Formats: sequence, structure tokens, C-alpha cells
Amino acid sequence: MTHRRIVLTGGPCGGKTTAMARIAERLENLGFRVFMVPETPTMLFQGGFSLHDVTPAQVVELETALLTTVMNTEDSFRRIASVYGEPKTVFLCDRGMMDTKAYVTPGMWATILSNLGQTEVQLRDQRYDAVIHLVTAADGAEEFYTLANNTARTETPEQARDLDRKTQAAWVGHPHLRVIDNRSDFDDKVRDAVAAVCRVVEVPEPQEDERKFLVASLEPIPVPHVTVDIEQVYLVNCDGDEERVRRRGRENSFVYTHTIKRRKGPGSAAEFDRMITPAEHLMAMERRDATCGVIRKTRTCFVWEGRYFELDTYPDWTVRGEPMRVLEIEVNDLGADIPMPPFVKIEREVTGHAHFSNLELARAWQGGDAHEHYKRVRETGELSLVLRSEADADRIADHLHEVSSVVTVSGRNPDRPGQPYVLTLRHVPDAD
Repeated sequence: MTHRRIVLTGGPCGGKTTAMARIAERLENLGFRVFMVPETPTMLFQGGFSLHDVTPAQVVELETALLTTVMNTEDSFRRIASVYGEPKTVFLCDRGMMDTKAYVTPGMWATILSNLGQTEVQLRDQRYDAVIHLVTAADGAEEFYTLANNTARTETPEQARDLDRKTQAAWVGHPHLRVIDNRSDFDDKVRDAVAAVCRVVEVPEPQEDERKFLVASLEPIPVPHVTVDIEQVYLVNCDGDEERVRRRGRENSFVYTHTIKRRKGPGSAAEFDRMITPAEHLMAMERRDATCGVIRKTRTCFVWEGRYFELDTYPDWTVRGEPMRVLEIEVNDLGADIPMPPFVKIEREVTGHAHFSNLELARAWQGGDAHEHYKRVRETGELSLVLRSEADADRIADHLHEVSSVVTVSGRNPDRPGQPYVLTLRHVPDAD
């Protein structure tokens, strides 16, 4: 049974949240059971824990209690994993026990270790299989430094850089410490973090680019593979960013992800992912972009000759009467020859074809989605759709009128510029 405990750490606003979401998805696609161990200090601070106006002796006692909670939490996840008995399990820890060393004096740290009955070697080298340190954006990517995604943090850029250096120093000596800085763009930084974890668990690393192929036919897959159902919904975003939520899983067991794709310039963008709760997913759905249909697909992931493949089947799109299938493979060189699995027959390559992107497929499906809007308004009597503009509302209204004449359409302008446009649909019973 393979269990790996991996720490993601770093200074404030280093990209841990996005990296953990991407790593979890990657490993789950390869058949791993992934446990996300939450950051204990943030949980305690949000619950009333504070280090303000306390004496050095009290700091030692409080930090000892904090680390005891961290240890118990991590050990509880290991016990939970043993119940499932999965042969391949990974624990992704949002920070680890050595992080505390960055926040106390050497004398305090020595006392805390004594209180715990532990040594640095036990906490650093024996407890964790690898440590991935993501350098704060305040050091090399200052324009992206923000604390908006963690209300428990208050550090200035200068303080963030100082904490980052101290946190790195705390983990120096671990046999598998990887420091990932900001010399590349954010997506490359996250990809490097995913690759570092893949090396630890000995699975194929993500590559720089991907190629897409339309599949003509498919035979049974003869190698180990994992299949999940994905539902992706695009949201109204008045800042001009591409925003979406995704539900991913199978048999009533799902994980939820929120993604913002932010344009940085012509041909350049960065994606920011975070895991969300089912309740947060439900709230986000209230901002669903009614000009886009829901992307529903079944994804089958497998490794063939050392390469990682994803086969997406789209039940709402058909090719010659069969559900459309698109095969994706990660590559370092877009022009390199790729040995295709013999059980997959390729019709043609569609790399770079915009109309095969999820967003364009969602936009193309908006007419078909009018049937869904019609069904919902028939069931509820009234339905409000959130849209980017009045022009989008006009397009939806046109599609609805093509579907049925028993729905009235009215719109409401935003109360202030930059706010979404609301389209209201009402069922007219007498017109049925």
C-alpha cells in the first residue's frame, strides 16, 4: 500500500490553493485517493485563536497547542485512509509542522520541540515524503500579491517576503524540498508544482502543451483507467474574466472547483483554481451565464507508453449519430510524433480549433439550452437568468421564442454600470 504525505507551503499568496486543486485532480485521474489536509492555523485564527498581546511564554504554549492540533489532524486523516484501504493514497497538507519555526524565536522553537517530545528530524524528515515551497507573489510577481483569498492574513509585501524566506529556511534539510519561484508565469509555476508531486508518486508529469484529436471509434481500453463525470457551468463575470464552476466525480461522490481565467495580455492568461464546498457551488450557480449551455462530459484517464491521455465523451454533441469523443494528450513539442493507443481510431487532429474548446461548445449549445429554460419555467412558473448584457438577453429571448410561444420575456437593467442584466421568464398557462 502506497501512502505519501506531501506538504505545500510558502509565503502568503504563493498559489497553494490553485496548486492543491490541480494536483488533486491530476492524481485522482490516475487512480489515487487524495485527501486534502486543511491549514490548521487559518482554521484556529478564524475560530478566535490569536497571538496578539500575549507574553513569550504564552506564545510557546499557544504554538504547542497549535502544533498538537496539526499533528492530530494529519494523523486522523491517515487513520481515515486506512479504513478505506485504497492501495494508492496521497495526503496533500496545506502547510506542515515546520512552518511554525518561521514565526517564533530559536529559543521558543527549542521549547516547543521539547513540549512535543519531538526533534526537527522527526517533524521535518520522517513525517513528510516531500515539501513543495511556492514563493510568495510579493517576491517577483508583486502585481499579483493580494490577501483577498485569505481573510486571516494581514501581511504587507515586505512582511510576506520575510516570512517566505523564514519558511524556506525552516524546511531546509528535507531530502525532497522543492522551491518554486516566480521567474515563470503563474500557470507554469502551478504546472511545476504538479510536476514535482508527480515525480514523488512516480506518475507521468504534466507537459507544456496539449494536442486534441477527434476520435472516430473506440475499442475497450485494455489498460488501467479511471472514469469520472464532469459538469461545467460558466458564470457571469462583469470584470471581463472567464469564470466557471465544475462538479467532478461519480456515483454521488463529487468534488467542486471554482476557476477564474484572467487575461494578462494578447494571447496570455492565468487560471486560478480553488476547491469549493457543495454549498458554495450552489451559490455560484445563481450567477450562471444563460448564454452558455452546461458542459456535460465523461472523462476517461489512462497512461499509455508513459504518456498521459484524457478521453472526453460529450453526450450532448454527436458525430455520425454517436456521442462526440475528443482525445487529449500533453506534449512538450506540438510537432512531435505521438504513438497513438491502438484501441483508439483517430479521425483528425483538432488542436487549436476554437470550436472544440469547452467555452465555445457551451456557447454553441445555448440554443439547445433554451429547451432546458423552457422546461424549468414550465415547472416553476417564473425563472430569472443572469446575463452580461441586454444583447445577450435578446439572443436568449429569440431562442426561447423559437422553442415555445407560452413564455413571456422581460428584462431588468442593472442598478449601476458593470452589473449583470437580469432576464425574467414567465409561463403563460392559458397559452398552452
